[in-house]
Amino acid sequence: MIRNYVFLDEIQNVEDFQRTADGLFIKSNVDLYLSESKSHFQSGQWATMLAGRYIQIHILPLSFKEYNDIFDKDQDKSSLFQQYLRFSGFPYVAQMIMQNNVQNLSLQIREYISGIYNSIVLKHVGEHKKVQEISRLERVIRFMADNIGNLTSIKKISDIMSSDGFKIHPQTLENYIDALCDGYIFYKVQRYDIKGKNLLRTQDKYYLSDIGLRYYLLGDKDCDSGRILENIVYLELIRRGFKVYVGKSDIYDKKDAKMKSAEIDFVVEGVKGVEYYQVTQSMLNENTKQRELTPLMTLKDNYKKTILTADTPFVKSYDGIIVKNILNWLLE
Repeated sequence: MIRNYVFLDEIQNVEDFQRTADGLFIKSNVDLYLSESKSHFQSGQWATMLAGRYIQIHILPLSFKEYNDIFDKDQDKSSLFQQYLRFSGFPYVAQMIMQNNVQNLSLQIREYISGIYNSIVLKHVGEHKKVQEISRLERVIRFMADNIGNLTSIKKISDIMSSDGFKIHPQTLENYIDALCDGYIFYKVQRYDIKGKNLLRTQDKYYLSDIGLRYYLLGDKDCDSGRILENIVYLELIRRGFKVYVGKSDIYDKKDAKMKSAEIDFVVEGVKGVEYYQVTQSMLNENTKQRELTPLMTLKDNYKKTILTADTPFVKSYDGIIVKNILNWLLE
């Protein structure tokens, strides 16, 4: 029997598409793939029609390992990584760079990403959520892109934007951010109290689906390079199938003689249990090293603990805490 692979994109634009999908699905010689955004995918009719009979495949832009596999194996990995950050992990961009036969390559890449931004981000999010003022949505997107990896809240974002002369009601802002997360433009990561073993309702973090979008939106505007690396690590962790949270722990401050809250960049849950990750640009400074190590050292469990850094490739261990070069980790 011949196996038929059927791919249907933007299927929600077809009237009664659920019936079409169901009719194809029941055929024994059809392997059916439907692609759409998260917001449409979770609609009530859709979930009811195929409940329990589908697998959701979450597709992200290329990982650095996938990106690296496209290019010459002898190419300097550090330079390739900077290229990956600037020009994005979108497959067609990698193809353009690999062929290297396009005049004004940087401009062509920017125009391509501009098309993605305008057709998907603004059109999909703006129209689906019926945003009346696209300029307001764009202002929010740029603010969020500039603050990836920062602990924040809807009210705090609203207050900061208002203090910069852009007043926006917290409820409107929340609707915009929810729409951006529904469309997989940003990812919201909740905080997790490691000691209390419960999710916290305040101060989340947000990460971009592709760091190249940040360069498109903000250019070379200064940003803590550690937060960019943190964004890359977050995306890699969800690619590897982890559930990811921002960790909150308590450490004893000897100087002030009291307990203080400390952050662990990522607490992740996978099939092998819990793991902890810290991400930093460098561990060479003694103060930075202690800042990254201390929260992990205070944890009284035996779960895997890893610090990822951009320092020259090496692997070290501090009381069981493994320090790895981030590029080596991404290429594992």
